[in-house]
Amino acid sequence: MATTSSVAANRGNRHSPAYSAARAFRNTYFEGLHLNPLHLGVPLYVTGIQPGFVDTKMAKGPGFRVSSPKKPARQIAHTLDRRRRRVYITRRRWLIAKVFKGLPDWIYRRLG
Repeated sequence: MATTSSVAANRGNRHSPAYSAARAFRNTYFEGLHLNPLHLGVPLYVTGIQPGFVDTKMAKGPGFRVSSPKKPARQIAHTLDRRRRRVYITRRRWLIAKVFKGLPDWIYRRLG
């Protein structure tokens, strides 16, 4: 099973706080769905897909670095084949997500 969330789930932001909150809820909910079958010994895998900006109508805007839809599609298929728990699309989003998640609040507030 796979669910699509967003790298926006990692921190709230002033531009779309409701979107960030909804994505964070989704990640937590599906994490619970992943743990329940494991506890029961059922081989059900839940993969959380957290894409960055993919070249779609929704991601259009100044300053957005977008990737073509083909690259994320390949990475998602690879991740599902390997039954990984979570994937950031594209891979550079992993680093961005980790840095932003680990920033102290006083630094994050100044960036926003």
